[in-house]
Formats: sequence, C-alpha cells, structure tokens
Amino acid sequence: MHQNPTISLSTCSDNRRDPATGERPITATRNADVVRFNLSQTPSQTITEGGRGGKRVVIIGLNNPSVANNSIGRAGALAALRNLRPDPSVTQIEELQSRGNSYYHGVSFEAQRRLTERGFLRASYTLSKLIDDGVVNTSSPLVVGDFRRERSLSLQDARHRVAISGNYRFPAWLARLNLSGVFNYSSSSPFSVGVGGADRNLDDVNNDRPNFSGDLGQIVWRRPGEPLDPALAAAFSLPTIGSAGNLPRNAGRGPGVYTLNLRLARQIALSERCRTEIQVEAFNPLNATVFNFGAEFIDFGPAGLGDFLTPRRTVKPRTLRVGLKFDF
Repeated sequence: MHQNPTISLSTCSDNRRDPATGERPITATRNADVVRFNLSQTPSQTITEGGRGGKRVVIIGLNNPSVANNSIGRAGALAALRNLRPDPSVTQIEELQSRGNSYYHGVSFEAQRRLTERGFLRASYTLSKLIDDGVVNTSSPLVVGDFRRERSLSLQDARHRVAISGNYRFPAWLARLNLSGVFNYSSSSPFSVGVGGADRNLDDVNNDRPNFSGDLGQIVWRRPGEPLDPALAAAFSLPTIGSAGNLPRNAGRGPGVYTLNLRLARQIALSERCRTEIQVEAFNPLNATVFNFGAEFIDFGPAGLGDFLTPRRTVKPRTLRVGLKFDF
C-alpha cells in the first residue's frame, strides 16, 4: 500500500535555492523562487508578480498531457509534496500484503464418440465466469487499499471454451498412418487500458489507468488498419496529476483465440522388442492470423493513437516439426 498527501492549488511552494546545496527544492527551471499549480495543460509558464523586479513565479499545469514520469508536472508535484510527508527524506514507503480474491463459476460438458474401431472423437464445452481483484496476490490497487475498486473480470476470463480432439488410424493400404489433432477455442477475454506506465496519481506505482466518459461496452479491440472511432478516442483522457483515473480494471474486450495442432505418425517394427516411429507435427497448419493481447496493458496516450486498441501479438505462425522416435 502507498500513501501520498494531496496537492493544493491555492498554496504557493517555496522554490528558493537551498543555501547549503545551491539547488532549488522543486524545479530548477525558469529561475523562479515560487511554484504554483493549476489545472491547465501547459507544462509550465513563468510570470513576474509586482512589476519589474518583482518575484518570479513558475506555474505548473497538472493536466499536462505528457505521460513521461520525468515530466515537469509530475516531478514538480512530487517535490512539492515531499516536505508534507512524515519523513521528507524517504521518497517511498511500501507495505506488501499477501492477499487477493478470485471467484470462478462454471459448468463443463464433455462427449466422447468412437467413430470406428480405428478412431475416436472427444469434444468438451465450458461456460464460465472468472472474477478477481488482481493478477497476483501482491497486486497494487489503483487507489491505496481499495481492492473492491479493482474487482473485475479476470484477464483469464473467457465465457465460452471449446476443445475438440481426435485420433484416427488409417488402414494398411494407407500405410497405417496415425492422424491426431487438437482444436481449442476461447471467446474474447478482457484487457486493461493503462497510460503507458505513467504515475499520474503519485503513489510510486506505475499501474495508472485513464479517465473514460463513454460507454464501456464500446472498448473493444480493432484489427490493424481498422479506423479508430473519433468519439471513442475523445472519451479517453489522462487523469489530473495527483488523482486516479475512473476507468475500471480490465474494461476492454479482446479477440477470441483459437489454435489447431495436427500430428501424423507412422510406426515401424524393427524387431519383436524394437520399434521406431516417424512423426510430423504441424502447429497452426492453416497459418491463420489469430490476434491476442495476452496479459499486456493497452496504453492510452493523447499524442499517439495510431495503434490504440490494436493487438501487437498473434499466436505463432505455421510451424512444422519432424521427429524420429525409438522404443526398445
């Protein structure tokens, strides 16, 4: 858990040089002795109060659209808060708790059928729902201590799962080849939208999420090259520095995923106790492009929306493997 004070917009922060070090405590830019904060998107601006020769004041915008953790907005806000901490010499105090909750509800059906004396077919279907409040039992919540806010569909949730497997041994006129295969399908899984690892809420944990003002049901994946809905993009925004975004965890829905693997084998008896088997295995034999988010964050950044909501990975392409097995 992490705890930080709150920035006050009405307070002026002392930025005069430290006599011992000669450094300014908040920001070294603009040669200003006073720092203030406002809710603008302007990274910083300097004004002179009291006319010529008056005091110089640097004003830092807390809605700076930069997602860099070394931006003047975040760095200045952290520096301004340092003296408000119980021990200003400590930049981060962290408490880890081994806790976490998950809830699984599901029902499975399975059917098996021997087609002939040479083969069989097995099919299973699972209808399920998985809810949790973190990826692992030490996951940090977006708001300190508020695990209830993190409760959502798990990254491993998939409403429908289908698995079909089978085996068939061809007759002698086809060299008694043995063909087996497995097909797996799972419906869409959630994904989480982050802000590129930026620590906007100043809790020293880079798990921040953006604000969202639209329909959560519209946050779905899109194929590469598919245009991004401007209204959907406009519904996202960065939270003000010092605050947490309102977008729930794992709010997006990704693509369904399927895989097909085949295996062809021929067994040859070399002697009564020694046999060899020639194997040819094909993974994704149709070389289908199957997109997948995995467990990664999909990052929102106002300056770059080109591939926003687009998966960056696929299941592996067609792969062939040839093997030789000896039994003795």
